[in-house]
Amino acid sequence: MRNAIAVILAALVFAGCAGIVSQPEQQSPLPSSPPTAFLLSQAAVPYTAHYAVSDGKESFTKTVWRSDNRARVDIEIAPGATVSLYFLMGVGYSCSNIGGKTACYEIRAQIEKENLGGIADTPDVTSGTELGSVDIGNTQGECYLLPYTVASKRKVCLTDRRVLAWDEYNVSQSQTHVEYLTSIDYSVDETVFTLPASPQVPPEN
Repeated sequence: MRNAIAVILAALVFAGCAGIVSQPEQQSPLPSSPPTAFLLSQAAVPYTAHYAVSDGKESFTKTVWRSDNRARVDIEIAPGATVSLYFLMGVGYSCSNIGGKTACYEIRAQIEKENLGGIADTPDVTSGTELGSVDIGNTQGECYLLPYTVASKRKVCLTDRRVLAWDEYNVSQSQTHVEYLTSIDYSVDETVFTLPASPQVPPEN
């Protein structure tokens, strides 16, 4: 997850808030053929993974569900406030629960597509240098050092079933993003991929 995602998530939450406030009883219909924006790789195995995340200033939790080419990512942005990202049939959706009201919107802005496209996919470690194995969460991870920027590297660890277990990189010279697996279950309740509300077209600013 790149450092720009925090900004994008805030924008997605704001869009949800705006929609809830300005259109409490209305839903805008989606086009009959929405564009294919997110093409996730096929998950090697179905799984439910829980992560602890820190960007050097704030800490939060993240949960990822994967099955086939579907994904859901829940990010706790504040106590009791969660943004859920769904990637279903090539289309991305953001859902939020603000003040007890749930709203879902199709992700359409190009910057959101570019930065969120890999949030649920396993990093490509083929160009990385192997670092060995470590114990992470309730499993063991195989670690790699990957090119990240001209002056920095990215450390990634994967479980024996190729699920992300550790991700560490510099957001700035004084700020490091770290997320690590706290627990994993190699199964998925298929109901988690059901949107909690009918998706709407994002409100225009």
